[in-house]
Amino acid sequence: MTTFVNRHAASYYRPQQYVAPAAVPVQRPVPDVRDDYERWYTEGTPNNRMSLSLRSGILGEVAWALDRLCRLCHNDQFVFRSIPGLIDGLFDWPEWYATTGYKNWATGSPLFSPPRELAQKRRFALESLFVLRNASLNETNAYDLALHTHTMPFIFNTLLNLDGNKDENVEFTLWRPPPQPWLLLSGTSHSSRTYHLAFLLHSEMPSVLKLLASFILYEQNMLQESVSVDVTGTVHTASSTALYTKDHELTQEELDDLLEMAEPQRCYEWMKCMFVAKPEGELTQVDFWNLYKDTFTEHAEKNGLLVASDVIKNVNHVFPQAQAMVLQGPIQKFVVRGVDRRKEATTIERFKCQWGRGQCPEAAFQASTELYDHLLEHHVTLEGTESACLWAACPQKNLPKAQLRFHVLTHLSTNHSLQKHPSQSDTITLPLGGGAYHPVADPTSRPVPPLRSTVINYTRPKTDPSSPALTTLLIIRILYRTSFASADAAPRADAEHFGFPGAVEDTSDLEDGSDELPGGDDKEGEMQGRKAFIGVRKLLENINIQDSVLMSWVEEMVDMGLTGSVLAASP
Repeated sequence: MTTFVNRHAASYYRPQQYVAPAAVPVQRPVPDVRDDYERWYTEGTPNNRMSLSLRSGILGEVAWALDRLCRLCHNDQFVFRSIPGLIDGLFDWPEWYATTGYKNWATGSPLFSPPRELAQKRRFALESLFVLRNASLNETNAYDLALHTHTMPFIFNTLLNLDGNKDENVEFTLWRPPPQPWLLLSGTSHSSRTYHLAFLLHSEMPSVLKLLASFILYEQNMLQESVSVDVTGTVHTASSTALYTKDHELTQEELDDLLEMAEPQRCYEWMKCMFVAKPEGELTQVDFWNLYKDTFTEHAEKNGLLVASDVIKNVNHVFPQAQAMVLQGPIQKFVVRGVDRRKEATTIERFKCQWGRGQCPEAAFQASTELYDHLLEHHVTLEGTESACLWAACPQKNLPKAQLRFHVLTHLSTNHSLQKHPSQSDTITLPLGGGAYHPVADPTSRPVPPLRSTVINYTRPKTDPSSPALTTLLIIRILYRTSFASADAAPRADAEHFGFPGAVEDTSDLEDGSDELPGGDDKEGEMQGRKAFIGVRKLLENINIQDSVLMSWVEEMVDMGLTGSVLAASP
């Protein structure tokens, strides 16, 4: 039913034949992504964003504005007067640093780890100066800066308040003019410079100097490391007991084991026991065959023997590097090269008779008395008047028989060997050099042999001393320079110049009396200081610092301590 209120209800619904219109595309602004394109906010209006951000006091906005101004100031078209209030904003942070900010650095804030906020404000001041300097290259900008009310007060505050010798102020005062003479005088003359001169006259000064040196040594002990350097050279040694070598002979146990084997395995094992590989070794083939035949002929009924040719062939099976060959010459020689007899080192028995140059066949005796009786009975006879000593390599000749009986006692060992210290080696150290020098005929006249082991142990600093120790060293250095600062301690034109010719000094000022010598109190103070440094020289010698420059200070004070007694005694 249609009423007055909804009489047009039929129009609320779309007819069935309704067709929706086509969508019209909306043109939205697309960001410009070209390289080096950005809106620079250079409109010449009082509400310019860069100008307002620079003077807002909000650190993030200030950083944003200065970042863009640092890039804009390189453009010749950048003019201060086009942006109202820009110069005032650029002077805000430099004036803050020149009047107030520099005091925060002077109170002890370190240059390399300042507070974050303070470092950021200092950076704002530097960036503002950077913009002012670059823009001033434009004549229009330079004219505006010259007439601006902030320019001259800022320059005066910078030159008067900032010390150009400090690292944190170098960028602000890069081209500062030389200071006035009265400023130089006020910066170099101070009443505290006389304190160290007066301290030299104090009765406790020597004790304080010793305390300062002891403090450096105490700090040094915690920063040192022990170092060991082995400088041992080539050491030649020989056994303390006489040794001789002989060819190895089969033991009964080895022979029994070989007899249980069959050929050719027995031949292989026999060669391993009797021979060794040696590149320069050489044995005749006849020796090989004879040794084999002499060893196993008596036991041929158990296992037959190999023929000579098979024995020689087996050498290459056991020692592959060996080679059978024929040496040409007046007489052909059939040899096997590359092998040699196995050797045994045997200690010479203490009571073995060495008469006949070591050819005596008697076995070793049990005591020296038995050996001596053997010598008198069989060798040292009373026939003739003189005879040579034939003991081993003894060089004695033409000894009377009565004297020879006593001489042979020098070759006999005692019945009881001397006890060695547990640390004593079983070898003897020989002098350096080549040659057959052991044993020698006269051991007491041989050169002194080197040490078995030469190890140098010392300590060295791992790092530089601590800050208190370095401050202590600086105090000692100041006292030293004050004690040896007089003109008498310096060399004159007629003094020794260490052998270097041509060292001529200008003494005209000395003749005119312009070089003032220390007065009575100063002279007495210097003499007291020199005596004190002579007293602590031993302590200074033990100071070891890693830094070469600081160590040269210590060495200079030690050297002057050696000659300071002469200076201290001079009138």
